[in-house]
Amino acid sequence: MAIEDSYEYFSHLEHHVIKKAQEEIEEKTDIHFTYDVEREGRTAKRIKFFIHQGGEERPEKPKMEDRTEAPNIDVMDVFLSDLTQEQIDALSQERLDKLHERAAQQAEQEVPNRSKSVKQSVTLQRMKTLWDNLQ
Repeated sequence: MAIEDSYEYFSHLEHHVIKKAQEEIEEKTDIHFTYDVEREGRTAKRIKFFIHQGGEERPEKPKMEDRTEAPNIDVMDVFLSDLTQEQIDALSQERLDKLHERAAQQAEQEVPNRSKSVKQSVTLQRMKTLWDNLQ
């Protein structure tokens, strides 16, 4: 669209350009468009536009629960990847399981109503903190 760096926030672009174009095109032509914003984290990276004929029924916008979930994080593997081989060798599976369980409980208390990926991220941080305190 050749408008890079024209708007500080995506919401401004959406309001001043996309929504206005959507209204004007629908008003003056027999077509309309919908769009979907592809994000990386909270940042809008790409916009997919879908062009429809005037008589076509508008597709429903996907609900948040219908969207693809964030990837599942293997907290234990990520945690172990930060340890030296000596630390891994000295760490029993039972101790690792207890560390993970305690960290998961802390994460659940801290962010009880957040998504699974947020809880996994907090669990990983708590595991690292607990581990550091044991050293």
